[in-house]
Amino acid sequence: MFPILIRPSSSNPTSTPSVTSATKPTQTANVRQQYAYDFEKGTTEGWDTTEGSGKLATLQVVSDPVQSGNHVLQVLTLLNGNGSVNNGINLHTEAKVYFTQQMPRGFTNPPPYNFFGKQVSCQVYLPPQLASGSPPATIIIFVKDANQRNDSGKPITIDASAVGKWIQISLVVGEYPVDADQGFDGTQIIGVGIRIAVPAGSSLNYTGPFYIDNCILPR
Repeated sequence: MFPILIRPSSSNPTSTPSVTSATKPTQTANVRQQYAYDFEKGTTEGWDTTEGSGKLATLQVVSDPVQSGNHVLQVLTLLNGNGSVNNGINLHTEAKVYFTQQMPRGFTNPPPYNFFGKQVSCQVYLPPQLASGSPPATIIIFVKDANQRNDSGKPITIDASAVGKWIQISLVVGEYPVDADQGFDGTQIIGVGIRIAVPAGSSLNYTGPFYIDNCILPR
């Protein structure tokens, strides 16, 4: 399993956040089998986005840039700091998957799953243009419980250190209750996703892709 990417909580402002660079590993059958979602079948594996009805937000599987294997999930979207358009829809884009739509690879029982205290992670590739805004955009990984309540990792700033390469983003479910919706239940997880958010008023004006691959779920 990849190392945990740790971000500081609001109660520990002196901690230094970090981004884990995902260098290309030597793949073996056992390593490949640990990925719950790796898009190697050439399909989106149940991932979707709910924002496509209001703006550019589409998903497809592509062959470049690959982190490992031959396919990755591409999220093509529009992001900018104009919060006045369609209730601020351009301020964010997310891609997610519900385990109720397609059971993750390696799981034999239907959801919900008990992920409390366990790590969830995906690898993402962010093009350099996504770091051009001020204030900068951020990216998180999140999980959903059976009542649609969320828990998320600490936001990672999309700056020069996070773009143009594969990075891992992760969270330990339930580690920071301040980052979860009230009533969130980490023992009843039914989905995982990636979300990019842009601060209102940011100078970022981006139309293009970002990429997701090699998502690991605890078993």
